[in-house]
Amino acid sequence: DPKVIEYFEKGIQAMQLKNYPLAIRFFNNLIDIDPNFAEAWNKRATVHFIMGNFDQSMKDIKRTLDLEPRHFGALDGMSLIFIHQKEYEQAIGVYDKMLEIFPYSISIIEKKESILSLITQSI
Repeated sequence: DPKVIEYFEKGIQAMQLKNYPLAIRFFNNLIDIDPNFAEAWNKRATVHFIMGNFDQSMKDIKRTLDLEPRHFGALDGMSLIFIHQKEYEQAIGVYDKMLEIFPYSISIIEKKESILSLITQSI
C-alpha cells in the first residue's frame, strides 16, 4: 500500500524536524491502515519516549514486541524506560533478553554492567 510508505516516511521526516505531534499523527494513521506493522508501533513508541510519555511509549513497545518479539530497538527502548523509572532489575531482565538474541554484544554487556554497578552503589 503506497499510503503505508508515505505515512512512514512522513512520520520519520516529522521526527527529524522535531515536530513530534505531527509524527504521532502519521504513525497513528499508519497503525490504522496496518495494525500489524511492528515498526510503526516502534516509531510511535520512540516519539512518545522523546516527548516524555513513558507509559504510552511502553504500551507501544509491548505491542511492537507482541508482533516482533526479537525487535532489538523496542527492547532497548523498554530498558531505557525502566532505567528512567529506576526499575533497574527490570532493565537487567530486558538486557538478559537482548543477550539471548545477541549473546556477544559488547554494548549490551556494558549497559548491563553499568546498571549492576548502579544497583550495587545504591545498596
